[in-house]
Amino acid sequence: MAPKNSRERTEALSLCADLHPDDGPPTRRRKESHDDRSDERKTMQLCAQVRRSLHDMISARSSSLLDELMVEAVEPNPNASRLRVVISVPPSCAHPIPSLHQRLTAMAGLMRAEIASQINRKRVPLLTFELIPREEDA
Repeated sequence: MAPKNSRERTEALSLCADLHPDDGPPTRRRKESHDDRSDERKTMQLCAQVRRSLHDMISARSSSLLDELMVEAVEPNPNASRLRVVISVPPSCAHPIPSLHQRLTAMAGLMRAEIASQINRKRVPLLTFELIPREEDA
């Protein structure tokens, strides 16, 4: 409520002349712990969905090139808009790892289209591949 006369206005201004640490608008605090956990949980859910989708896709292909590959992990890289797919290659694989990597990179668009049909997101994440040699159990 604004002061009505000059005397009240002068008193109000004198009260406001000194600044104090608590002066200013109240600060709003973001609930960081809840939002961050929720975002991380959703990202991990997306990674699990993409992993299942890729595993099914690689298993269903009758390509001798992809028969022995196994999806080990799908991780955010650095966030959910780009995912790193870790695929293990058995030592008995006839194809060298660089040619497998080229083939997977060439198939990335097809894989993203398949993933898009199985997940419910506005944008399908980009895929990057990392191939690692698989250790066979004795």
